[in-house]
Amino acid sequence: MARQKKLIPMTTTNKPSQSSTRAVEYIQLPLSRLPIPRDQMKHLFTLAQRIAEKAEEARLSQENMPPSLAAGCLAFIIKRCDGLHVSLATIAEASEISVATLQKCLRRLETHAEVLEGVL
Repeated sequence: MARQKKLIPMTTTNKPSQSSTRAVEYIQLPLSRLPIPRDQMKHLFTLAQRIAEKAEEARLSQENMPPSLAAGCLAFIIKRCDGLHVSLATIAEASEISVATLQKCLRRLETHAEVLEGVL
């Protein structure tokens, strides 16, 4: 007599099928990887979030992926902070994007600085 095999149900996880499409979701991790004093992290995070939200609202970065825009926002903020000197290469590495992509995104943000400066 042949033995029947028991079927074991497969378990599934509740992971979202899509990544977030908002840059604000990609700011915290690279920021935590940068050589920035802890006491400035929260303030920089808040500023970068505001810049990312305003850039998305103004549709300044439709061709950039959210992680690229997030990195661009961090570079935009850090560049304007006296006493903070973090290279674009360091920001790009922390964000896991290329320096060229970061430069392109930052250039676009700086071109529209008048729109973004109001949130600083």
